[in-house]
Amino acid sequence: MYERAMEEFAVDQLFKERIDGALAVLYRKLIYPELIDTQMARVLPGILKSCRVECREPAMKYVVVRHEEQMTEDAYVLNEGTAYVPLFSERDLVLFQDENETRYARVNCAIQPVFTDMEELLQTCFEMNPMHPFLFMNACAKACRKEVLTGDDAILWSTRIRRWSCTRCLEQRCCQRSCGIIRGWRMGLRMRKRMEVFHTF
Repeated sequence: MYERAMEEFAVDQLFKERIDGALAVLYRKLIYPELIDTQMARVLPGILKSCRVECREPAMKYVVVRHEEQMTEDAYVLNEGTAYVPLFSERDLVLFQDENETRYARVNCAIQPVFTDMEELLQTCFEMNPMHPFLFMNACAKACRKEVLTGDDAILWSTRIRRWSCTRCLEQRCCQRSCGIIRGWRMGLRMRKRMEVFHTF
């Protein structure tokens, strides 16, 4: 009964997208792959990719996270110099803002991931919600680093090209390389289909 109540509390806090040190302990113990559905898969990645940001300069009031690939940014209040912010990749840019809305890139701070070894939960979220914007972009970046793209990778990139600008999401050269691989994969697929038709006669 007690464990059930704690699980319900943890799920409620998760859907409210809340995270701190105490909640991190609960999430780590009570959230497991079988619990994840499509609704949870929309909010859980932001929790799992949270980092504790400790700013050592009292003049700073906010942490601003710029997601360059999505062309968006979010601001988080520093509470006694600390904030929990989602950082989905090394491509995210962390800035600090004072009360005059002046932003700084070089600030005395410490950034520490809240969770480690959560790849199974993140993979489950991606399977339940493959169009989650940040997990989707990370999957595209991972595919881009491969020497050879699989058919699934090609479909992933094809979807990304339709949804986002090739020049803004990742480095243009990398995009052009991957687009060329996709075109080659599609051409090979068409050739195989033609050969199958030819052999039927």
